[in-house]
Amino acid sequence: MKFKIKDKELVLLGAQILFLSALFIFNSYFWLFFLVNIVIVLVGSYLILDVKRENLKSYLVYLAMPLLYFLGSIFFLNTIKSFLLQGGILLFYVISNLIFIINIKRLRQKKEEVLVTSRNIISMISLIIVFLLATDIINAYMFYKLPGFFFLLIIFGAIALITYFLLIIYELLSEDTLPYIYLISFLIMEIAWAGSFWLVNYPKSKIGELGVPLTAIIILIFYYNFWGVAQHKLMGTLTKKVLTEYVAIAGIIIAILLVTTKWLPLGVVN
Repeated sequence: MKFKIKDKELVLLGAQILFLSALFIFNSYFWLFFLVNIVIVLVGSYLILDVKRENLKSYLVYLAMPLLYFLGSIFFLNTIKSFLLQGGILLFYVISNLIFIINIKRLRQKKEEVLVTSRNIISMISLIIVFLLATDIINAYMFYKLPGFFFLLIIFGAIALITYFLLIIYELLSEDTLPYIYLISFLIMEIAWAGSFWLVNYPKSKIGELGVPLTAIIILIFYYNFWGVAQHKLMGTLTKKVLTEYVAIAGIIIAILLVTTKWLPLGVVN
């Protein structure tokens, strides 16, 4: 599969690098450059996807995903203290975001030879978005006292939007598949809510300030399994072997996480 970068894509890449750098260099103007970056993401996605005014409504979900990726990446940087690592994460985000948008465009063009590769790339980046958003939302709830109702609502909404997007990407969206969106979103919301009561040391490291919550990692694992099973079910490829593999992978990883986690004594809340 050939990969050629076009003028609009190059402009988006350069603009994001420039204004994301400004976002952190000029701290006193953080929110101004934050808004500028949001505009750049939306306008850049709009132009690269060749959105027309008459079909803007059908493209809203495609425009929303790069925005979620931007928000997840920016607020995730609160978990990183090293300026060098922050720069590396931002560079990865800028490049992968462009790849993300380009592959969405390729799928919209319905070119058969790129469907499998593009869907795999989009699925991988969508999982990264799930992890970033879960980390950011849980951090906001735990450390910035985000009200519990909004915490659950935002988790549910973010997961619903990502699942809706993936169903479109895999051409599986219909009235019959809508319950899958609600079920997966509800289950992830319940996991997030249950995780907020766990008595564990909040993960931190030498390079971290807030750290990555254990619940965010578990949410990622469960979402990967829920979406994978749902996808196979809807595509008619779900077998006992496939289901067993998903359950085994999830069980092993979660067991390792729970066993190696340092649990706090009863009565200790922080």
